[in-house]
Amino acid sequence: MVQPQMRAVELVLGIDLGTSCSKVVIGDPGWKGASFAVPYDEAAGTIAGWLHPTQFASEKNLKMRLMDNPGNQRLQNLLACCLAEIIRRARKWFLEHAPTEYRRCLPTWKVNVGFPGKAVDDSPLANAYREIVRIAGVLAFSQGPLTVESAEKVRLRKRTKKLGELCSMEVYPEIAAQLAGYVHSPFRKDGNLLLVDVGAGTLDVSTIILHENGGERVVSFHVCDVKNLGALRLYEQRLQSLNLSKGQRAARSVSRYQNGFSETPEDLERIVSEPTREQREEFERVSAEFGENVLSQILGCLVRFRRDLKESRDKRGNDPWGDNLRFFLTGGGGRSLFYRKRVAGGRLEEDLIPFTRWHRTRDQRENFGQGLRAEVFPVPADLRNFPVALHGDFDRISVAYGLAFGRDNLMQVTQRAQ
Repeated sequence: MVQPQMRAVELVLGIDLGTSCSKVVIGDPGWKGASFAVPYDEAAGTIAGWLHPTQFASEKNLKMRLMDNPGNQRLQNLLACCLAEIIRRARKWFLEHAPTEYRRCLPTWKVNVGFPGKAVDDSPLANAYREIVRIAGVLAFSQGPLTVESAEKVRLRKRTKKLGELCSMEVYPEIAAQLAGYVHSPFRKDGNLLLVDVGAGTLDVSTIILHENGGERVVSFHVCDVKNLGALRLYEQRLQSLNLSKGQRAARSVSRYQNGFSETPEDLERIVSEPTREQREEFERVSAEFGENVLSQILGCLVRFRRDLKESRDKRGNDPWGDNLRFFLTGGGGRSLFYRKRVAGGRLEEDLIPFTRWHRTRDQRENFGQGLRAEVFPVPADLRNFPVALHGDFDRISVAYGLAFGRDNLMQVTQRAQ
């Protein structure tokens, strides 16, 4: 009996390799036009069930450590093993849970991994990512055990044989991938946009113009800045400021909050019982200083963005933002009251008034529709299996969703020289 010929289908595995946790989406951009979020523990019933730990064995905090020391080969090997484990788990999940039509297909895989920067350039971190992705691809699509030693062996083999069913391993900027779902959405609006992504390790700020050029969607990055001002960095500095004595109850360590969904404490009393006056003063000082650094980073990007827009236009008196500026506040840290108070709660808007024509009082700005306007990422219609109850958390997997479009299908990215 002649067996029916199996359909070849190209699947794209989008992986947002985060500091605390990673998010994974499998895309089928060519055949069914569908995408599937890959759970880690779907039974959890919360967003926690869709967050894959960015760790290998007992080694945690790998991404933040790599960003601090990108040339460390042991860290590269550990992160490669972590990435390979995620790839293996995602492929296994798809084979077991994909719709029946996919089980009669012969998949060809592409893997697209997010990079924490506006461009995959020739920097030490970008070079480290390329090596990590190369090693992970070999390990993930082989049958051998995942160990640091096996990763090192792959490292020493600079020339890698073609990996059978694996077509490619790619690296693509996270901030551009995050906008992919929005850009392809019917709710998309062209024009100026501010994207503030609060991760565990970093605060990513990007000023963007969305537009079309010859029918092609283009995301144009103007001013982008990444600083170590993420939620775990804040908690680290707060802990260090307390200078805990042996007699005090130990505060919860940073590792307690590296699961990606447990919010770090906002109040001093939740960190240490019966704080001294000196500890309270230091805690408040460090918190205020960190908050000023957050605002300074965002405000600096916006002021440069506005200046560039004004310089590029000839009309005198032209206001490049008009009555309002749209923004996204995303990432796990974006849920924190500390960041929301500064970005979405009025302080940033007030600091921008001297650079705009907005009214000085909040009531007047609201009456005239002026100021910052929060946007929400729409949940894509083609995302088949992400629970409706978690649609408010879609921004957590939006980078992985964008990466699952595949590099060839993502919008053109341009950059203004800075």
